[in-house]
Amino acid sequence: MICSAIVDDWHAIASRKELQENKLIGRELLGERIVLWSDGSQIHAMADRCPHRGTRLSLGHVNKDQLICPYHSWQFNNEGGCSFQPAQPDIKPSAGTSIPKYPLVERYGLIWICLGEPPESPPKFKGLDDDYHLVITGPYDVATSAPRVVENFLDVAHLPFVHRGMLGDEEHAEIKDYDVSSKAEGVEVRNFRIWQPNASSIHTEGQEITYSYDILRPYSIMLTKTPARAEEKPTDMIFLTVAPMQELNVRAWIIMATTYGSEETEQAVHDFQDKIFMQDKDILESQIPQKLPLRSNAEKHQRADKASLEYRRWLTQLGVNYGTI
Repeated sequence: MICSAIVDDWHAIASRKELQENKLIGRELLGERIVLWSDGSQIHAMADRCPHRGTRLSLGHVNKDQLICPYHSWQFNNEGGCSFQPAQPDIKPSAGTSIPKYPLVERYGLIWICLGEPPESPPKFKGLDDDYHLVITGPYDVATSAPRVVENFLDVAHLPFVHRGMLGDEEHAEIKDYDVSSKAEGVEVRNFRIWQPNASSIHTEGQEITYSYDILRPYSIMLTKTPARAEEKPTDMIFLTVAPMQELNVRAWIIMATTYGSEETEQAVHDFQDKIFMQDKDILESQIPQKLPLRSNAEKHQRADKASLEYRRWLTQLGVNYGTI
């Protein structure tokens, strides 16, 4: 059984731009098949399985306010109730023929759903205001576990090697000490300093960058690149959220929030982030085991790993058993 910390949480399942009126989209989350669509005024998320013969409803179509199965044309209303069965038009469908409907919310340009009892809101993108321009990059499908992807995002020590010439430099590989703390609602990492020759899509000169991380939920984390002067607003904030389609097959979304962004620079942001993530993907899919080991002696560690070790301890405290050993 998947623990409540994962089932009872919001997971990003699609971008708002993907949803066209009355166009069905099939997705998978935590091993469950989901069908999504917009009727023009409201977005719906339901189980993508007809109760009659198990057919994917996402292969069907929408007619007015009815979701119609492609196999025998059973019709379902916007609440998931079966309203009509053409082979027996004289019989009112029973309540047992309904399909589960899932709560959803739109936030940061993504559609989030919950398969259990949802918390009040999806993880909060801290510090976000109208000064920031948002660019959604991805989705990135990776054959690994969600915690492995989050930990990789948290791991600064790999930047000089996996992302050499962009986010790191082998001549500046030392990771100085930094601060880590955790509480029930998450993990905070501060004063993570790293030399970067090309810190973003617009920066072309090398400089030491200070990172701050906030692990918000088991599969969601944000990075703030701290400005040189405390009174300045951060120019770059990056939000990563990972939705497990299955335990070892996940989909990651990255939301870039920048003060310098504009519609004209969006493609440059996409190109830069796509290149970075593809470098990470090769590493992530090579790791053994694919699930994140939570025992401290399961893998060997170095001083720079104390942030990831705190993340593992926090997952242990939450009882996260999906994507972990």
